[in-house]
Amino acid sequence: MNKVFAFLGNIEKMIVAVLVLGLSLGIAASPVIGTAQSAGRFQIDNSPVSGSATVFEGSRIESRSGAPRIDLRGGPSFEFTSDTRATLYGDHAVLEQGGGVMASNSQAAPFRVLARSLSVQSAEPGGSARVQLSGTTRVQVSALRGGVRVKNAQGMLVATVAPGSAMEFDPQVGATNKTRVSGCLQKRANGFLLTDETTSVTVELRGAGLDREVGNNVVVNGTMEAVADSQAVNVSSIERVGKGCSGRLTKAAGGGKDGAAASAGAGGTVSSGWALSGTTIAIIGGVAAAGTIGGLAALDKLPGQGNTISK
Repeated sequence: MNKVFAFLGNIEKMIVAVLVLGLSLGIAASPVIGTAQSAGRFQIDNSPVSGSATVFEGSRIESRSGAPRIDLRGGPSFEFTSDTRATLYGDHAVLEQGGGVMASNSQAAPFRVLARSLSVQSAEPGGSARVQLSGTTRVQVSALRGGVRVKNAQGMLVATVAPGSAMEFDPQVGATNKTRVSGCLQKRANGFLLTDETTSVTVELRGAGLDREVGNNVVVNGTMEAVADSQAVNVSSIERVGKGCSGRLTKAAGGGKDGAAASAGAGGTVSSGWALSGTTIAIIGGVAAAGTIGGLAALDKLPGQGNTISK
C-alpha cells in the first residue's frame, strides 16, 4: 500500500513539474505584436507562409513572391518591397535587405526603421516614409506624408527630410563626428547658428572668426558634439561662398569644379571612391547626405549609384 501511495505521489510531482514547465515556456514566449498578410508567399523565421500569419516580437520576415504588409498593434504598419528582409519589433524594424514603407495613424505610437547605422522616424503622428537600402553602404529615405527625421548611431540628428522630398545617406565608417555644413551664418543671443541647406539641421557654431562672416553664406568644416538639447560644431575651417544670405548656395552645392570638394570630409580630404547621386552634399555627424534629384518624382527610379554630382 505504501508503494502505491509513493507511486501516486511521484505522478503528482511529474504533473506539477510539467505544469510549471509549460507555464514557464508560456511566460518566456515572445509576445504577439501584429499580423502579416500578402497575396503571395513570404517567410517568417525561415518558414514559408501564404496569405496571413501572426507576427511575434523579434520575427524575421522575408518577402518572396509576395511583399507582405505588417500591421502592428497600436496602429503602425510596415509594407515590404520585393526582395526585402527585416526583423520586426513592436516599436521598430531592423532592415537587413531591400526596403519598405512605414506608416502610422495620428494615434499610433512612434515607429522607426533602423537601416544600417541610421534611425529613420516620422517627425509627426500620421506620417509615412519609404526607407530603402542602396548599394553596400547607403540608405535612401523618401518622406511620403509629413516630415522624416534621420539620426546617426549616436542619436545625433543628421537630417530632416521635408514632406514630398527624398534624400540619400552614406554613413562614413570611423567618422562619427565629422561635419560639413553650408548655409547662412546668423548670430543669436545664445551664439552663432547655421541651418544647413541640404539637411535642414540647425547647429551651433563654435570657433574663431565667426563674427566676420555673420550674414554671409558659408561652408563650414568641423567636428560635431551633442550639447544638451542642441548640436554644436567645433569649427576647423570656414569659407565664404556668398556675400549676404539671399538665394541658395552654388559652390557648396557641387557645381562645376567644386563638385568633388562638396563631398569632402571635415578635414577637406576628398573621398574619390564615391559620389552621392544628389544635387547638394552635407556631412553631419559622420553621415554624408544628398538631396536626390526630382524628389518624389524619382521615388520608384531613384538616381543610379556612382553618378557624379549634378552641375
